[in-house]
Amino acid sequence: MGDRLRGSLTTAGMSRLIDKGAVLDRQPVEDKWLAPATLWLTGAPEPAIDWDGEGEARRAADDGMLFDRFLRLSVPAKEGEALLGEREPNRVLDFARRYGLLELCAAHNQPLNGCAGRLLEDTECSQLRPPIKVAEWCRYSRQVRSMLTLAAALHRGEEGPSEDWAHVLVELLEWPNSRIAVREFRRSGSPWMTLGSCVNRWLAFGRVGIALDWDNDGPVGVMLTTGSLFGVLARHLFLTIRREKGIAVCTCGEFFEPKKRAPKRGQKTWCPACRDNHYRRAKSYMRR
Repeated sequence: MGDRLRGSLTTAGMSRLIDKGAVLDRQPVEDKWLAPATLWLTGAPEPAIDWDGEGEARRAADDGMLFDRFLRLSVPAKEGEALLGEREPNRVLDFARRYGLLELCAAHNQPLNGCAGRLLEDTECSQLRPPIKVAEWCRYSRQVRSMLTLAAALHRGEEGPSEDWAHVLVELLEWPNSRIAVREFRRSGSPWMTLGSCVNRWLAFGRVGIALDWDNDGPVGVMLTTGSLFGVLARHLFLTIRREKGIAVCTCGEFFEPKKRAPKRGQKTWCPACRDNHYRRAKSYMRR
């Protein structure tokens, strides 16, 4: 798929919730969060992102490409092979240098705001210490990718891949194993509610809140606010899944927003880049 980002989920529109009920009708405020000024890649015993916990900090922000770059860390390869970020750890390093760190507790590799150890007053859960394994970055990227894949399927009227349901049910809703999770999920018959619970878990991870946007005449909108990398990712996830037109997955694996409506059940879909390539090849063929 190369290094080129197609920008399918990076337009300003992906940060706006289009809702006929006008529940959220303003773009979120520009958030910035603290990030280490210097990070590097370590290789033992396995690749990880390291930094100086006492070093200088800087302000990181969403440049419009954050969500796409995070999703790319978990681009799947052939069955049985590692994810893209695991195969190319420098991609994870580049992401961390641009956008800062995932807030994972030092003891359990769980989000600081969602780790069960905090309920048990485990002091390690309130600490963010280096390094963070590359595999953990890819793990959380895959959670988001799975939720988007399932949302795209549900918008088409389909159930979605069993492996993605198994992944989010075990990872986010803490089912004991994938076989039991998928079996009980199918019995429940409530896919959107189940997916919503997974998205809500991510909103809790990122401490995403709401705020009124005001002017001199009173409130003019409602915004989702946060101040962390987890929060910005969770907000992108929520707004993308909640879009009125739904989302779709191209045959190349890219997520994109349909121009008119969500694809129908069983219908193939192409992102703008693949559609343009198809038209160019067709024109070239007709000229022969």
